[in-house]
Amino acid sequence: MEAYAAFGLKESKKALSASSQRINILAISVLENLSTESSEFAIDEIMKRYRESINPVKALYYDLQEIMFLYDDKPKNKHHQFLINKFKDIESFETIVEAVDKDIKDLNECKQRINKLKTDHNYPNTTVHLKKIVDLHNEMFQWKTLFEAFPEWIEDNSLPIVPTDKGSKKFCRTIKNLFK
Repeated sequence: MEAYAAFGLKESKKALSASSQRINILAISVLENLSTESSEFAIDEIMKRYRESINPVKALYYDLQEIMFLYDDKPKNKHHQFLINKFKDIESFETIVEAVDKDIKDLNECKQRINKLKTDHNYPNTTVHLKKIVDLHNEMFQWKTLFEAFPEWIEDNSLPIVPTDKGSKKFCRTIKNLFK
């Protein structure tokens, strides 16, 4: 009887290991094929500031976020001014947002497939790769939100009048558009 129990335990460990491998292979496959990793999104002025392996869209997100946090009535440096000029309208983010949307979709599908694998194979644990998938999925929603808001932020902050509330911002933007 003990031999049978030991055999069952060994088979159970093999099954868990096989499930873990399937989950990792699936997650790695998605993580290595992100649209946002494309070199078309790499901007030399940004990439030289970060580690070589950073996702270029994530690097852009960090730089735009820095501009918004540090802004005090004028860009802090030439790099900030370069990015403000480059990304002053929503159209400049079109291909980036499309890539982010594709990656969000792929990451979501991966999460669903991994959860199905976990259920089908009674795999109780979460792998490091699944955590990366979930974290990146959530991060990309933040990236997309910032990219969609940045052109409006530029417009709001280029006004000579500093609005005191959101209603004033809309009013000032409307006035500015009338006199373009």
